[in-house]
Amino acid sequence: MAIAIRLDATKTSLKSLVDNYTKEGRPTIRVTCPESKCQQEYVVYHGPSMNEGQLREGLTPYLTIDHPNHPLLYEIEEPMLDDSHKSGAMKATPFHRTLQPSSKKVRDAMTKHPVCCVPSDTVQHVASLMKDEEVGCLPVVEEYSSRRLVGVITDRDVCCRATVDGQDPKGTAIEPYITRNVITCLADDELERCLQVIHKCGIRRVPVVDDEGRCIGIVSTSDAPDKAEIIVKRALAQAINSTLKKHGVA
Repeated sequence: MAIAIRLDATKTSLKSLVDNYTKEGRPTIRVTCPESKCQQEYVVYHGPSMNEGQLREGLTPYLTIDHPNHPLLYEIEEPMLDDSHKSGAMKATPFHRTLQPSSKKVRDAMTKHPVCCVPSDTVQHVASLMKDEEVGCLPVVEEYSSRRLVGVITDRDVCCRATVDGQDPKGTAIEPYITRNVITCLADDELERCLQVIHKCGIRRVPVVDDEGRCIGIVSTSDAPDKAEIIVKRALAQAINSTLKKHGVA
């Protein structure tokens, strides 16, 4: 069997994966798409029993068919040695769309209908809510019925600011300790872009509002998906390892 990996991928997100195969000393060849002006190149890691000329001849038709949407990886099966198979005939299975990470919206990752508080709630009540919900930040809304966002309050606001002021937590409203004019996002925003804003601003959570400013969710750094390169690398590694085991190579 053989594995053909697109060369541009080997230089970026899959570099460490390719480095591992290089260190193992696996035999390699390079095959280029025959379409004029394409020059998409693959590095092919193959078993020692496979004929290099046969590999080139067998993979080239697949590169032609898949041009210009060349997949990241081909799994190439060793041809059967019987009269029904012509020289160079082999099966190459492409892996591409199923390994591509899909774009996610904020609504796909946010915590929907988060517990909220209002400015008139006491410090003790809000601290109890945070403890019960196991969260470090609560959206603050104008009224429970409207859920129109006015700000946020954090565990640091409750524990540090309010406590240091020496106020009685049972009778002190949170209103003076609310952070107003906070960064928000919409449910249809791209999740990756929202997380970039969170990282850039040095915050951990962002309330999600609708077109009327009502709090409908909250998204945090813990909702971040794996980076695209990590997803692709993991999927390719699993595909390759599975193939190697199937053919008794690994």
